[in-house]
Amino acid sequence: MIRDRYAMLFSLGIVVLTTGAAYAYSHLGATPTRTTLVLPPSSGEPVKVDVDRAIVPSLEDYRRFAAEDAAWRRKNARLLTADEYRARGDWRTPERQALDDRVFALTRRGENAKAIAELERWVARYPRDTDALLDLARLTNQVGRNDESIRWYREVLALKERAR
Repeated sequence: MIRDRYAMLFSLGIVVLTTGAAYAYSHLGATPTRTTLVLPPSSGEPVKVDVDRAIVPSLEDYRRFAAEDAAWRRKNARLLTADEYRARGDWRTPERQALDDRVFALTRRGENAKAIAELERWVARYPRDTDALLDLARLTNQVGRNDESIRWYREVLALKERAR
């Protein structure tokens, strides 16, 4: 979970920096010029072709770019607060992870029947979720409901076989 947050912050930083760089570079004012390109002869005389080519930015252009980029970052780039991230929905726990958390908490408290009911509701909604089916098979086996457990294991095997 924490690793995901760091990845999100890193990605946001990259977006902010590249957006600022693209903005500043677009204002450098590099102008295209025409140049003559001499192609090797296939037969006879060399062929001269006019080609559009951009002027390579000078050191002064890069200095101006750095200044404009710094100004853009001062104006637009900032870290978001935790409340802003929550409002955007970035810190929501995915549904499947929330199910795993609930099932873990219930089994930890010894409420295996409730955990099985949670998994059965999930499997009714998502019948192809092999991880949930496998968890259900293991949990029903653990509580001694072997016939159900075998049925869930067979369902997992059938789904794996169909996926091939």
